Amino acid sequence: KGIKVPTEGKHCAEFLTKPELAKLLEGLTDEARAIATFMVYTGARYCEARLVEVDDLKQMGTALMCRLRHRKGSETLWRERWVPVHPKVQEEIKQHGSVSGALWRNGQGNRWHKDATALRKQMKRVAAKLGFEARPHVLRHTFGTLLANEGGDLRILAELMGHASLQQTRTYINAGNQEAAALVGKL
Repeated sequence: KGIKVPTEGKHCAEFLTKPELAKLLEGLTDEARAIATFMVYTGARYCEARLVEVDDLKQMGTALMCRLRHRKGSETLWRERWVPVHPKVQEEIKQHGSVSGALWRNGQGNRWHKDATALRKQMKRVAAKLGFEARPHVLRHTFGTLLANEGGDLRILAELMGHASLQQTRTYINAGNQEAAALVGKL
């Protein structure tokens, strides 16, 4: 019982701090910023974000929700979950989302490519200028880590991220250890 301390070598998620995230998003093209903002504020994987259709957005009570779906490996059935759409994402949808079909489109007006190469290259270039590293999946880790650091309920976080077990979600709690150490260092 009590707090479990991660052992050396346990996986901890890489994530961006809020200032790093803000600077990264600011440096991306409009289309890249739109899909990246979506990913970081919904916890979506790139493969899920690129598949979102306008019809996947639904008003449910007072919240705008989005259906995310993906398949793993050779699975034939879609795994899906519903996530709330943050106001910053709603603004990106108003400014850069399409009105039918694929919600997010690249600079050529097409659905983002199956692999994340174009977004990865842009993020890598912008982040390098800013003095850190970033790739699309780090946006998902940033979502999980920032919510965990804000005291988010682990079960809800697991559901939002589409994790099959709480063990997968615990890595986001461990990712905050550096911030915790820095905070204690201020004593």
